[in-house]
Amino acid sequence: MPYEANFLLIWFEGTLTAQAAFEGLMERGFITRWLPGQGLAHGLRITIGTEAETSGVAAALEELVGNRFLSDLPFINICAPTRPDQSSHAARR
Repeated sequence: MPYEANFLLIWFEGTLTAQAAFEGLMERGFITRWLPGQGLAHGLRITIGTEAETSGVAAALEELVGNRFLSDLPFINICAPTRPDQSSHAARR
C-alpha cells in the first residue's frame, strides 16, 4: 500500500537512547521531537527536510552511535519513509 509522510519515527534500543540522541542532535543544531510523555520514550520524531539536512541528521546519529563505543549497535527502525523530493520542512537552529 503506497504511503507518504513528512517525518521519520526512529525507535532506539540499546546503549544510545532516544533522550541521548535528542540531546546530541540539539547540540549539533537539529531540532527533533522526543515525546516521553506521549508514550514515545524510546522514539524520536524527525521532520524530513532537504536531502542535505536529512544527510546531516544521519551523519550526526552515526557520530552519536560511534561515540558510545558500542559492541552491539542499537536497532534504529525507520517507521515512516517519505519521498526525497519534498520541500524542506526540517527545523534547524
